[in-house]
Amino acid sequence: MSVSNGTVTLIQPTRDVTRTGQEETVDGVRFVFQLTPDTEAPAEMNFLLPERRALCMAENATHTMHNVLTLRGAEIRDARLWARYLDEALNLFAPEADVAFASHHWPTGETDAIAEFLTAQRDLYAYLHDQTLRLTNKGLTGTEIAEHVRLPPSLEANWSQRGYYGSVSHNVKAIYQRYMGWYDGNPAHLWEHPPVELARRYVADYGGLPGTGTADDGSR
Repeated sequence: MSVSNGTVTLIQPTRDVTRTGQEETVDGVRFVFQLTPDTEAPAEMNFLLPERRALCMAENATHTMHNVLTLRGAEIRDARLWARYLDEALNLFAPEADVAFASHHWPTGETDAIAEFLTAQRDLYAYLHDQTLRLTNKGLTGTEIAEHVRLPPSLEANWSQRGYYGSVSHNVKAIYQRYMGWYDGNPAHLWEHPPVELARRYVADYGGLPGTGTADDGSR
C-alpha cells in the first residue's frame, strides 16, 4: 500500500562466481557453483550445498515445462544450452544430493528421483529443440512445426513436463524464431501493411462500410 521506508543501499559484491566447480563459503555454508548462462536467464547459476546434500536448480528445472520465450516479450532462451547444462548438473551434482529444490515449486527428494527428474527435464528441452530443427530443415514454418510436434509418451506421461506454464506449441515457435527470424518464406509477408492500413484495404475490397456504399479511404 506504500513504498518502503529507510535508506536504499546496494552492497558491493566481495567475490565473483566465474566458473563451474568454483567453491565458496558463505556464512559458514559451503557452496559449489555451476554457471548456466543463457538458459532461463542470461545470467543464471545452480549450486550444491555439499554438507547438506541439497541441490538448488534456480529456475532451470521446475515441475513444469518452462517458456523458451515469455509471452510478455524477452530474449529467446537457448533450448540447446538449457538441455546441455541440465545434463551437466545431472552428472556433477545429482549423485551428491538428497534433495533438489528451485525458486518455484516443490522439492524433489532422494538421489534416484532427482536423477530421474533432471533427466526428464533435460530430454524435454533437447527434444523440443532437435525436433524443431529437424522439421525446419524439411521446409516447415514455425506455425506448421507447432502443429506437428508432440512429446513422446515417456515425456508426456511425466507430470514435471506438463505444459500448464509453457507449452509445446509456444516453445516450438520460439525455437524456430531464434534460428529463422520472423519471415515465414511467403513473399506476401515480406513487407505487410500495418494493422490499420490493412483493415482499411480489406474494407475497401469488400465494398466499403455497411450502409454507405463507399469505401473507407481513411480521409474522414
